Amino acid sequence: MAVGQVKGDECGPWRRGLDCNFSEDLFLELTGVVMLITAGTFIWKACRRSTAGHLPGSAARRCLLLGAASSVCYALDGLSAAVLPDPIAAPTYPYRVGTAMTLATILPVFMLRTFVRLWVTVTRSLIELSKASAASGECSGGAGGRHGLALRCIACAYDFWAFVHVPAAAVMTCSRYSWGPSFDIVILCWIGWSILTAVCLNSVLAVLMWHVVRQALGSFQRAASLRRVTLVNLLEQVLYNLIFTTTIALYMPDAYHSYGAVQAGVYVGVFLLAWLVHAQVLLFFTVCDPNDPLYSDQGLQALVEEAACPDPGAAALPASVLGCQAMAGAPSV
Repeated sequence: MAVGQVKGDECGPWRRGLDCNFSEDLFLELTGVVMLITAGTFIWKACRRSTAGHLPGSAARRCLLLGAASSVCYALDGLSAAVLPDPIAAPTYPYRVGTAMTLATILPVFMLRTFVRLWVTVTRSLIELSKASAASGECSGGAGGRHGLALRCIACAYDFWAFVHVPAAAVMTCSRYSWGPSFDIVILCWIGWSILTAVCLNSVLAVLMWHVVRQALGSFQRAASLRRVTLVNLLEQVLYNLIFTTTIALYMPDAYHSYGAVQAGVYVGVFLLAWLVHAQVLLFFTVCDPNDPLYSDQGLQALVEEAACPDPGAAALPASVLGCQAMAGAPSV
């Protein structure tokens, strides 16, 4: 079974595979440029004013800036390959390429946690409005029962993933250095942790989120956009799982040792997994109108207040406004 970076004795700096057929430094530099562009897009979205002249709300800015910070870490780490020595040839060098990338995996996890916290807030509010509509406007006391329990479980699961991922990323980072734990052992634990959380846990939660929306809000017209956004989240998880499975299938066989092209395939898969999370978040903010509650603290607060005790005579918020909120960051939490 293959572990770590592999190169032939006759390979030059940054060449990988026993056939020396993969240039890791060139790959890192190219992906660094991609992540730098991604970071710039995040920053632009965070600073962009809407047509009404308003900046994104606090929750939206928090998510966008987390994405920007993560992208910058990936970009600078990748671009540093142009000036730093090959870590295999210089194992005791004070800084090894990949350090910032590994630590930066903490930021997207907290970004997703922020998304889900708002998704829970919006879904709970819509369930309350749906119940009030069915009860001719009477306050029904919140989203309780199995749907309320499901929402609490979803929020707690992302809390667990985010906070436990911090020490996991720290251990993985230390394993890159000679004074740290064995990389060959830690990388297998890291793969196991990724399978447990990014694949299995997220898959269960994506299905559960879709189930809650379909069961609790399936006939509620104002939740039409929320259902679409939740479906997009589910489909993105399916794509993530396919890429992850393909990457692991390339990494585990002994062919990873022999062929630089196989190592290149693994590197591409790992990069796509990281970039997909950033692109997903950026896409949700891009397709939503910056004047809707996704970008407006006041709009989100109005939704929560309406759900607390809805006024049957008040005009309903458009479904297009409500749907985009589902994947934003939580209101100040």
